[in-house]
Amino acid sequence: MNKNRTIRLLMVEESEEFASAVQSLLHRNAPNRFDVARAHGGQETLELLATKRDFDLILIDHFLTGQSGVDLTMMLKEQDIQIPVVFLTANKDFDLALEVMHLGVEDYIMKEDARSNEFPGILEQILERSWAVIRVNEEAIAYERLQAIQKWVGGFRESVESPIAAMKPAVRGLAESHGEDNLKMYVSIIRDNHLRIETKLARLQQLDTDKTVPYIKDIRMFDLS
Repeated sequence: MNKNRTIRLLMVEESEEFASAVQSLLHRNAPNRFDVARAHGGQETLELLATKRDFDLILIDHFLTGQSGVDLTMMLKEQDIQIPVVFLTANKDFDLALEVMHLGVEDYIMKEDARSNEFPGILEQILERSWAVIRVNEEAIAYERLQAIQKWVGGFRESVESPIAAMKPAVRGLAESHGEDNLKMYVSIIRDNHLRIETKLARLQQLDTDKTVPYIKDIRMFDLS
């Protein structure tokens, strides 16, 4: 985790006293480390996330008016909002903790612990763990994608390699026959393009990353540089 990076928190909390206490604690114990936004309930949270999703972590109180923290957590999941959630509550209920952990929240923290000086470090550890899981998942997906690409490249090369190789004598013959006449420039273009195709095919076969670069509009192409 970049120790200089500001962590953007969204705190869903109705109690002004508790929210102010947590913000003061974070600013006192980790100056300039946390940027805290506030939502008072579930509806305000959903409205805010409809336009702003760059939060690193969402802290959700269980006791909210209208919608409970569990209700809000389920809504975030249904809307495929991938921001990690930490559940905050004063309720020492094992069944509640089990329920929200099954919903996929990152952690379940008692409010009394959120008032301790260790709370900023706890949040950093939670984020570090969450980001580590994300990195592992991304690497696994990238590996599977690369395997699929390599399989496709193998089949594609088999289908075009023989025709491309068969062109080589014809290209050589054209170069010998028109090396000095007015078709020399066109033969040179054909020879260069044939060589470029052979080079690109070889690089495709050696592809060891699924890196792509912009090509036209929404189309991307493999980076064979």
